[in-house]
Amino acid sequence: MKKSLANVQARRADIERLVDRHGIATVKGLALRLKVSEITIRRDLKILHAMGRVKWHNGLVEAIAGQGGGEQRTLAVIAQRIAAAVPNYIARYSTLFMNANSLCLQVINELAKIPVTVITNNPCATACARHEGTKIMITGGRVSTKKSVLAGSVTLNFLSSRIADVTVIGCDGISVDGGLTSSNAEAAAIDSMMVTKAKKCVICLADYRKIGATQQYHIADLGMVDVLITDSFADEAVLQQARRKGINVIQVTVW
Repeated sequence: MKKSLANVQARRADIERLVDRHGIATVKGLALRLKVSEITIRRDLKILHAMGRVKWHNGLVEAIAGQGGGEQRTLAVIAQRIAAAVPNYIARYSTLFMNANSLCLQVINELAKIPVTVITNNPCATACARHEGTKIMITGGRVSTKKSVLAGSVTLNFLSSRIADVTVIGCDGISVDGGLTSSNAEAAAIDSMMVTKAKKCVICLADYRKIGATQQYHIADLGMVDVLITDSFADEAVLQQARRKGINVIQVTVW
């Protein structure tokens, strides 16, 4: 699944580069250039068009003027929408574990209307907007060279002595077979403890790139997740499998 997902993402990136370079292309031309079927190209174009990354009409594919950095803009919109959906599942005065994923910083900003207690290993959380009754607790620990977050035994010991109502966690991959995974061993250990120490609910945040992907380090089995918040471009087959496991899957719309 990981290899297949990576191939799809790489092919769609190639389509965008080709269209951007030439300004206009045809389905047949893209299929010949990328050595795949026209059906495959049409499937990719349906997604890219819906994401606002290319124009596709009357059999022609066109670049969008000023689209440079279009993928990053799309991902920024997705991140904002995913974060904005989290407060629907958080009660006032809840205690929350949040990992160091950048999405969680946006979630803290979105929770500014209600008082909560946030426990996190991301020191940047202290700069987030928050309700006057909100408390931000930083775990302590060694500053990791990866993303300048806190990790190590001090972080794990801090978390081991605490329990949260809800854990909100971003991950690098989520799949049926692999569960929640991370590309970083230290982050995986911290995230795993946050998941197991949640009393009421585990909320996983993942954009379409992470759905169906499996990274090297295991965080938790998929069955530990209560709510998965992703976007409308995520692989529907994977989401259906998650629903069959009893997970409440929320897909935010982007455009």
